[in-house]
Amino acid sequence: IDIKIGGADDFQFTANTFTAQSGSTIAAQALTATTITASGIVKTDDTTDATTTTDGSLQTDGGLSVVKDVVIGDDLFLKSDSAVINFGADNDVTLTHVADTGLSLNTNLTVTRSDNGDNLSLVSTDGDAGGGPALSFYRNSASPADDDTMCTVRFEGNNDASQLVIYSKIRADIADASDGTEDGTLHIFNMVNGTERAMLSIKPNEVVFNEEGQAVDFRIEGDTFTNLFIVDGSEDDIGMGLTPSFTSGNGLHLADDFKIGFGAGGSSRPDFQLGYTSSTDRLSLACGYGADTADIEIDTGARVGIGTAPDSNKQ
Repeated sequence: IDIKIGGADDFQFTANTFTAQSGSTIAAQALTATTITASGIVKTDDTTDATTTTDGSLQTDGGLSVVKDVVIGDDLFLKSDSAVINFGADNDVTLTHVADTGLSLNTNLTVTRSDNGDNLSLVSTDGDAGGGPALSFYRNSASPADDDTMCTVRFEGNNDASQLVIYSKIRADIADASDGTEDGTLHIFNMVNGTERAMLSIKPNEVVFNEEGQAVDFRIEGDTFTNLFIVDGSEDDIGMGLTPSFTSGNGLHLADDFKIGFGAGGSSRPDFQLGYTSSTDRLSLACGYGADTADIEIDTGARVGIGTAPDSNKQ
């Protein structure tokens, strides 16, 4: 059935369908039909906010199917405590509201931006003395066992052949999963000459640097000395105040005017101190913690002086 006004088709009825043709307007009235089809745009000028599922300018007791994009100018409310947003033709990716907890994503998440700003910010506005924000890595295993890996944090980048490389990595393991005697292990790995190496391992009974035995130095820098303490990984020597150097063998190499102390001593020095004195070019041993003077000295000619300087005229 066609309804014509002014010689034009304005409305059309079929068995179960009422159609408003292009340019026609339906005034606000109760309308009951199996299907309402509009070949143009359906608009409502009502500005009522939607706060529940039973108010707002557009209401439906059923679902809503939209073929193309949806643009929402203000808030979007999902009123169910278990609301789910599904992504993909097979609904294979879901974002679920877990009541009173947060959101649960059932797959990996990639956050991409085109500049160097923060990709992810964790912000806590709590004003108490507790820690926050907090980041939790939870390995929710039904069968935890010793030596299981719990978490891995990878730092990735490309090489000059455009290949993805894990340049550094942090890994946490379960050393002992037994109730009451749990132990954890934390490893820090680094790429060295094209191979991943364990640089630092924090274990229940020890902290290990360079466990894989590579030619890697361990160095502590001080306020004055670049090599305040250094372990030379390639030479297997230890230096204090300098890079160690031995013609043969291995050992501890001290810089000029570095001392080895023995005993608790007093407030200014130990009971005994042994070291090379650069101003006299001698190895000095000071006994007692009174005056900072040498009691026994050995010069580079192997001459020994006790209570006095070695006699350079003697061989």
